[in-house]
Amino acid sequence: RGRLYQAIGLPTYASVFYEQAADLDPANAEIGLSALSTIKNANPANAVRRAEKIIASPLRYPPAVLAVAAAMILQRDETDDRPIDRQRFSALVNDAVKRLQLEPANEARTVAYHAAAAAFEVIGDLTSALRCLDEGLELSPNDVNLLVLKGILLYESQTEQAVAAFAKLTQKGTPNVWPYAFLAHFHLQQGNYGASLEMSREASQRANSDAVRAQLLEWQAICHAELHYPPEVVRPIFELATSLDPSNDRIARNLAAFDEAVAQAKKSTWHIAEASLLKTQRADSMREPELVGVP
Repeated sequence: RGRLYQAIGLPTYASVFYEQAADLDPANAEIGLSALSTIKNANPANAVRRAEKIIASPLRYPPAVLAVAAAMILQRDETDDRPIDRQRFSALVNDAVKRLQLEPANEARTVAYHAAAAAFEVIGDLTSALRCLDEGLELSPNDVNLLVLKGILLYESQTEQAVAAFAKLTQKGTPNVWPYAFLAHFHLQQGNYGASLEMSREASQRANSDAVRAQLLEWQAICHAELHYPPEVVRPIFELATSLDPSNDRIARNLAAFDEAVAQAKKSTWHIAEASLLKTQRADSMREPELVGVP
């Protein structure tokens, strides 16, 4: 019934039946993951409440469901700037990862490694996050979500390795926005404006939020300016970026810098987002695993 309601575009009804199914068979990882995903699509607050129920009785649920529930709560707490009990969640996620060793090599296990890595990222344990990603990649060497998250976590500390991984993914035409976005950021910082422009255009075709689209347009405007496009080409791109994300002060500052440079016939001084800020712009679909079993 849940699948049928999902198929006809009634996610709220679907979430009710998925949750009932998960309650009837809490040991079924696929149903548990599907329930969390469907409930989240219908009502994110209800999904977090279910996740809190799961972590309250961690041994009652499969490790994949526990890892996703913990990641869901941690990401909510980080987004809402809530206090995070790092010790508690570290123990929960580490326990889930240990239990995964006893699970069969299937899609749910791959999802669990991604979720555990995302949880460790929020906690601030980069070593454990990378370990989870490596274990997941041993099972699924070509899993795009695992590869992308690993590249993002390495971007600041091992930039060359991350850039090489992103380049391979873009050469394969990945539909994931983030390899293109991070390569656009990298080339912009390096002054490779043509390459940055190409990557930001590719990323724009895959972006799924106005905040990300605005940042990509901002970079495109900077690249156009540095490539000596006329002001009547550059300024509308800045304006469109501002309209998509009016709260982004950096875009407004760069537009002002551009206008000042044009007025005084001099080179602009740009404000480029730090890599850490770029990470916070990641869409939820990147940070949260794609859950199995959902049509």
